[in-house]
Parts: sequence; structure tokens; C-alpha cells
Amino acid sequence: MSPLVADWLENENLTHLQLDTKWQDMRLLLDVMTKNIQITLNNVHAVAEQSKFYQTKQVDTVIEEFWAAQQ
Repeated sequence: MSPLVADWLENENLTHLQLDTKWQDMRLLLDVMTKNIQITLNNVHAVAEQSKFYQTKQVDTVIEEFWAAQQ
């Protein structure tokens, strides 16, 4: 995750609001990775969207496991 944060700070000219939004997105993914929040039917689509955008394979795996458990 560190390279993503470095990229935001070094390579993009972000406003404070844009940086806050990206941080919230990343925080969601970090919470999933560290199991601070669980994937549920209520949040799986939002998590999947952010994971796809930021290409977080670890979160993709958690989402796949969630869907497999639903069957």
C-alpha cells in the first residue's frame, strides 16, 4: 500500500478534498485487509469497486472467499 500513498503525494496535484477521499477509500481497503471490518452483503460492492480501482489483490481474494461462502 505504501507505493500507492507515495504516488498520491508525489505524482498527483491533489486538493485536500481529493486526498481525503483517496484516504477514505484506502482506509476501507486497509480495514478489510486487517480484518477490522468484515465483508457483508451491504458493503461487498463498495469494497469490490475500490479494490478493482486500486488493484488490491489481497482484498480481491477476501471478496472471492466471501462469495464462495455465500453459495
